[in-house]
Amino acid sequence: MTDNETNMGMNVKTGAETDVETSFEEELKHLEDIVHELEGSGLTLDEALRKFEAGVKLSRLCHRRLDDAEMRIEELVEGDGAVLHTKPVQIEPELLEP
Repeated sequence: MTDNETNMGMNVKTGAETDVETSFEEELKHLEDIVHELEGSGLTLDEALRKFEAGVKLSRLCHRRLDDAEMRIEELVEGDGAVLHTKPVQIEPELLEP
């Protein structure tokens, strides 16, 4: 994540990027809401396209946040002579799926 993206979030109502960071959980919940709306009926083509575009942005942001979290999660491993070093933790992909 670049410095410019550090404090970026998504407006959960419009799907637009904002300077205020929202939580991953809020973004994921909004993405789920968009999916339910798209699965239902009653949206015009223009509304559906706007929702789809917002959903794609949220999906990419959520994936980027998960990737960042995976890189930050580290396991402390005691080495020779009580020297501590870090080792990246491998997260199984199936653990990330609902």
